[in-house]
Amino acid sequence: MSAGSGTKELFELVAQLRAEGLAVGTDRVVLAAEALAGLPADPYRSLRVTLCTRASDLPIFDAVWASRSAAEPVPDEVAAGTVEPGAGTAAPGAETEPPTGQPAAAGGEDELTRRDVVHLTPAEREEIQRLIALLVPAAPRRPAMRRVPSRTGRIDAPATMRLMLRNGGEPSRILRSRRAQRPRRLLMLIDVSGSMRAYSDVMLRFAHAAVAVRPGTTEVFTVGTRWTRLTVELRARDADAAMRAVAEVETDWGRGTRLGPVLRDFLRHWGGRTVVRSSVVVISSDGVEYGNMAVLPQQVARLARLGHVVIWVNPALGDPGYRPVNPALDNSLPHVVAHLPGHSFEALRELAGVIAR
Repeated sequence: MSAGSGTKELFELVAQLRAEGLAVGTDRVVLAAEALAGLPADPYRSLRVTLCTRASDLPIFDAVWASRSAAEPVPDEVAAGTVEPGAGTAAPGAETEPPTGQPAAAGGEDELTRRDVVHLTPAEREEIQRLIALLVPAAPRRPAMRRVPSRTGRIDAPATMRLMLRNGGEPSRILRSRRAQRPRRLLMLIDVSGSMRAYSDVMLRFAHAAVAVRPGTTEVFTVGTRWTRLTVELRARDADAAMRAVAEVETDWGRGTRLGPVLRDFLRHWGGRTVVRSSVVVISSDGVEYGNMAVLPQQVARLARLGHVVIWVNPALGDPGYRPVNPALDNSLPHVVAHLPGHSFEALRELAGVIAR
């Protein structure tokens, strides 16, 4: 495919990639078309970034690209994913700039934690996964009905009377009590549709960190075209073991999005239980929705009434050129207390802080 290629060539490339096993969703094709319109000079980089969602996709893409570019072969080092096309040998003493469309090398852990997880190398992704496991995403405590002895607080008349009776009726000390504190429940609803494929893994690892902190008061569900409970699988001590257990669960990975109807069905089953009531609810989704746009805002409003607060995590916010995708998300945001990105480790650390408020 040469510079200025049309829609037909893009669709042919996508069809060939799908035939080779790449799960290229419609949303990725749209992004690729927009990237070609913005960067017409060299389509290789923009198509490689937009059509590939995992490191394992890159060799397949490069092989397909080479087969389609017989007139202009891709060097072996490019096919191996180590050098970008057009990157020649720099003159002695000359500085080279990172290829357009590719992130510059990280200048330390601080820079790495701020980068979008989509642009990380496998080694960098492993480092971010290690850091995610160290997070402590725990909801704050809330007052319980039970009261406990305390040096301050209101007078505990029954306990004071019992103490007086033990002392022969003499008032020796006034006892006080306060309401006990118990952990507030945390409910995570993670979108695993095709448009969220690049971020589903890190959000599930974030959910595993939350379950590891408070396994008894944290619930995790995936949503897309249906809801699936993954709390039990995420209780594995090791994060990688938990991810393997999650992968074995039959769910709707990488499919479409019916977030409004799925939340409605979820609330029919779980809305009356402690899983939802007075919980901190975290919805991780880019808000891509099909069908009736009025359903999603209604269900988010219902979640806000049943739960303590609703937090919306939208990785698309990490893109400087982000624009709202549909009115369903816009009309849902008035019912949430925070709309956060979640596209990098730094954003996930911010999310953990908001959950703990």
